[in-house]
Amino acid sequence: MSETCPSKKSGKLRFVIWAAAIVMVFAGLTTPMVLRSRKDPLMGQFFYLNLCGTMLWGFASANDGRLPKDLEELATYLGSESRYLAQYNSPKTGVLADWLYFSGFDSSDRADTIVMASPVAITKADGTMYVKGGASRMVLTLNGRTAILKEADYLECIAQ
Repeated sequence: MSETCPSKKSGKLRFVIWAAAIVMVFAGLTTPMVLRSRKDPLMGQFFYLNLCGTMLWGFASANDGRLPKDLEELATYLGSESRYLAQYNSPKTGVLADWLYFSGFDSSDRADTIVMASPVAITKADGTMYVKGGASRMVLTLNGRTAILKEADYLECIAQ
C-alpha cells in the first residue's frame, strides 16, 4: 500500500496559499493606481505633450539641431494630419487650444529651457490629482522632460 507523503501535500497547499496571497496583495496595490490613471484628465495631455516632444526632437535632428519656428512648421514637416497633436484639451471645459510654443531655441540651449506649456493654468478644481494646490502649468523642457510647475515658478522660468 502506497501513501502520498502528507508533508508534500501541505507544502503544495502552502505554496498555493502564499501565491494567491501575493497576487491579491499585488492586485490590491495596483488597482487604485490604474483606476486613478484612467480617471485623471491630464493623462492624455501628458501623452500628447511627450509626443510633441518626440516630434520636436525628430524635426531638430533633421534640421541641424534647429527647432521649428512655430507649430505650423512642425505640422508641415510631419504632414497636416499631425496638427491635432499640438492641441491642448482643457480638462474642465473640453475646449481645444494650441499648446504655447516658445520658439528660437535649438538643441544646444540649456536642457531645462521650457519649449512648450499648457495655454491655461490648471487647478485641482479641474479634476486632476497632479495639481496639489494653486494654479499650475504642464510644461515640456528642451531635454524632453514633462513636468507640472506652479504658476509662479512657470512665470519665473519664462521671464529668464
